[in-house]
Amino acid sequence: MATPGRLVNAKDATFEEKAQAVTLFWRYVSNGVPKMPAYQRAAEDTNTSIAAVRGWVAAEQSEGIGALHPKERAGRPSNFSPGKKTCVEAVMKDTRGQANLRQVARCLQDECGVPFSTCTASAYVSQSGYDRCRKRQRTLLTEEHMRQRQKWCDKHFEDDFRSVAVGDEKLFLLKGGTGWQYVKTEEGEEPEYNLVTDKHHPAQVMVTAWVGRPNLEKGFHGKIALGLAYPEGDAWKQAQRSSKNRAKGTWLINQKATLNGQGYKQVMEEEFLPKIEEVRKQLGLKKMIIQDDNARPHTAAWTHHGLEASAKRRKCVRGDQPARSPELNVLDLYVWRVLECGVWHHRPKTIEELWEVLQRVWDEDLTAAKLECAFRLLTPVMSAITACNGGNTFRLPHSGIRKSMLADGWEI
Repeated sequence: MATPGRLVNAKDATFEEKAQAVTLFWRYVSNGVPKMPAYQRAAEDTNTSIAAVRGWVAAEQSEGIGALHPKERAGRPSNFSPGKKTCVEAVMKDTRGQANLRQVARCLQDECGVPFSTCTASAYVSQSGYDRCRKRQRTLLTEEHMRQRQKWCDKHFEDDFRSVAVGDEKLFLLKGGTGWQYVKTEEGEEPEYNLVTDKHHPAQVMVTAWVGRPNLEKGFHGKIALGLAYPEGDAWKQAQRSSKNRAKGTWLINQKATLNGQGYKQVMEEEFLPKIEEVRKQLGLKKMIIQDDNARPHTAAWTHHGLEASAKRRKCVRGDQPARSPELNVLDLYVWRVLECGVWHHRPKTIEELWEVLQRVWDEDLTAAKLECAFRLLTPVMSAITACNGGNTFRLPHSGIRKSMLADGWEI
């Protein structure tokens, strides 16, 4: 037994003291004492802490009684065992490599009967042979893409974008997913990346937004329109039966709707082009330049379905945007982040609530000052693109935009 009155330090405990604590613990458990009281009684009998006894019992379970003996090696002995490796591999298989550390720790706790921290779970994931790989955040560029990007920046560097309406689509998820994945590399093999969206994806809604550079003197605050990306007939459907959450006939967002060239033309003609024309008249412009990206529905609508003629009747022409260049669109550059922050703040429960939250954030949080800041960001972005020869491997430096806006009288 330990000397009465002296609390045994877990680091200084001898092999005999550790073995005695473990033996007492299992003796109490075999006599029907629950584990937590057994830890406490073994700690009292050996005059040490409960945490120390739990650690010694866990080490003895994973590596045998020899794990309690002091070894002449640097660092702390690992408690990693084949059983824990099997547990980690089971979690990775179930989640297709997209598990978080809390899930791994919970599985280890169920397997071993003792709690695990996320730090320990991270170490066991690494020892199981898994590396954490972030999904690609930047689009891949060819030399031709880089030349076109640089050419666009040289052409528009001096523009003020006051006659441009910028539009784009964005998919908002009801619940966010992980931006990384664990991959395992066997010796001599390439890792298998699985970056395809799971078929069991969370509820989602695709919206289209159109903005312009604010002109407060003429009463234009920058927001043109926000709407669902599909024509109204495709975007909504009625519930076929009643449930505890909604009555039969309730209008719901149709998550199976898809966007094609004909649908893009229809939604532009019915909803967005009239509002862009109103802004053009409000600003007193002879023509309005429409900037959207080169997505297939956009290209098909402009070239094959007659959207160009419809826009021309409203004195609007299509501008240009280089391929694979979301940072040259103010919506991708800044506006979508404002809407995403609002969604995370309100925490909607259904897809219809998500759409209501997006409209509320658009009306309340997306101010004229934020849109002006977004358009002013284009200049340092174009400078950075030019500096890296059309590439996208850059980080924006602090450019003093907010300070200059305050000097110009903007309320931020």
